[in-house]
Amino acid sequence: MTRQTITICPNWDTQVTVHEYESSRDQSNKPVRTVSETAVFQVERERLSTTEYFATMFRGPWRESDGQGITLDDDNIKAMEILFRGVHHTLNTTTSDVVPVAAIWHLIGASDKYQVEFQNGPLKDWLVSFYKAKLLSTKYTADYMLERTLLYPFYAFDYAEGFQKITQTLAYGNRGHISESNPTDRFVLHLPPRVMQQLNAARGRLRNVLHNGLFEHAANMLRRASCHCKEKTFFEYFKELESIKVWPLENTMKHRSIDDIIGNLRRFNAAKVTAHLNKEESKVADNGDSLDTCVSMCMCRAVDWKTIVSSTADTVDGYFHGLCLDCMSVTKALQEGRDPGHEYWLSGSRMKWDCNCRIRHGEPTWYFSFMGRRDKRGTIA
Repeated sequence: MTRQTITICPNWDTQVTVHEYESSRDQSNKPVRTVSETAVFQVERERLSTTEYFATMFRGPWRESDGQGITLDDDNIKAMEILFRGVHHTLNTTTSDVVPVAAIWHLIGASDKYQVEFQNGPLKDWLVSFYKAKLLSTKYTADYMLERTLLYPFYAFDYAEGFQKITQTLAYGNRGHISESNPTDRFVLHLPPRVMQQLNAARGRLRNVLHNGLFEHAANMLRRASCHCKEKTFFEYFKELESIKVWPLENTMKHRSIDDIIGNLRRFNAAKVTAHLNKEESKVADNGDSLDTCVSMCMCRAVDWKTIVSSTADTVDGYFHGLCLDCMSVTKALQEGRDPGHEYWLSGSRMKWDCNCRIRHGEPTWYFSFMGRRDKRGTIA
């Protein structure tokens, strides 16, 4: 067991001992919890008394304390340091990039336990700087572990800008099903299941937009084209999509991210799709037939395959802006005396989808962020 002393403010007059525990099993294989680390925090009683929990304790159980005998059990040391520094406004002495993400989860639990405000004020400001520092110090990983572990903290802290960014990053960058990750043993802390359902639904919608953009014109040709070169054009189009690892789309989506596919679409070579048409034109000219007649009757020549593919990539790339915490806030609507069901239809009739939101976004973000429809238990909806 390690023991350390941490000075929260220079004018301290009270010491708070915090014991951090770890789980293990005894010789009978029964779960036990033992103290793994202890820290003595040197704090200012007056500052701590600005919070309801500590003010109550100083008026009650800790009233006769001489400033030495206060003990808190089963808390995370790093999280409590951040919490105490937040209360004392000394968070600037804590280096953000060396704090593990797990400490943020424990900080949420500690803030709730000790009734310390964290959705506004010093702790929220520190979280923003923590995220910026992590972005600069964390290397890219294909599983997006940083973003997955920050989903719940950003939701709990009501950090709208950060939540938008990481949900957009996961929708476009994650390969396969998106799941959150909890780096602690506090399994009660997690997002509402509805949030992850909607985030994965947004990724599924991006797949549908890809599919429609790439194959709508091909389907139209399949129904209407009568030129003899259409079979070859179909073959060359899908062959080129397969060569850049976009086709078949359903299989590709299982192993590649939306960003991967968009990047591959940028490498699409339309010349390979239409190369056989140039040969056809040469044959027509050699036979003395009318080239104008051949071209006018050919749908393959009327389709700009390069524009179709590039515009699809552009559309998908700018389609989803991440989830919006303000649009997700059913509680806010209820607190203001508004009906979430009414909010849904009211927002749906607007042309501006980010009214009163802290972030800018379009209709897809609003649609996948609205959580009111399934939060009302016992109704038909």
